[in-house]
Amino acid sequence: MQVEKIDLYQLHGPSHFGFWPKLGTLTNCFADAYEAGKIKAVGVCNLGMDQVRYMQDILSQRNIKIATHQVEFSLLRADAWQNGLIDECHKHGIAVIAYSPLGVGRLTGKYSQAHLPKGNRNFADISWSKIQPVIDRLNVLGEKYQKTPTQVALNWVICKGAIPIPCPKNTSQVEDIMGCLGWRLSKEDEQSLDDVSVHNYRDWRLIKHFQNWWWERDSKPHTQTEYTAPQQNQNQSP
Repeated sequence: MQVEKIDLYQLHGPSHFGFWPKLGTLTNCFADAYEAGKIKAVGVCNLGMDQVRYMQDILSQRNIKIATHQVEFSLLRADAWQNGLIDECHKHGIAVIAYSPLGVGRLTGKYSQAHLPKGNRNFADISWSKIQPVIDRLNVLGEKYQKTPTQVALNWVICKGAIPIPCPKNTSQVEDIMGCLGWRLSKEDEQSLDDVSVHNYRDWRLIKHFQNWWWERDSKPHTQTEYTAPQQNQNQSP
């Protein structure tokens, strides 16, 4: 990459059920890279809050803090807000990054039941009957604020305390996305979007939807812990 160090190095996904590679092993490898000066900050992705706490317990023994948690979050998958993950991250000083904040294009206003997006767009690929009420509300608020559906949808993500990372493909899309900044939905209008947001919803039409749900642990209830608390002797890499 021809850089002296990486600004933010994020763990892409969970170590499921403690199997190899063990989460403790991965965590200590991240700590080694941090202490060696190869990375400036440690982040995680797609973890349940129990896993985040487990990692932070290990990292704190080496005076390192988790900086970011990146999860799928949009009006079509609002679980990270509904289940309290965003608030919990903020309590620990962890910034939340929202990937697929536009439902992989489904919230831009370009698509409909008669004109579905093409290609490999697994995230937010749910029944359009669940999507249409969100689109309708985005259009209403867009007229009120003189904003596009894209801008309203991204502003809602920001209002919920997350940092959206949409993926523009051309200049016009960049300009559209930039219009989400510099203003805020009113609490009443934010609530109206809350009411139509989709959460705790599984679409079993295809196996890929189950795969996404299993992979992204943010929607798992945080009442149980998969991992035992780390021992003090885990502060060295295996």
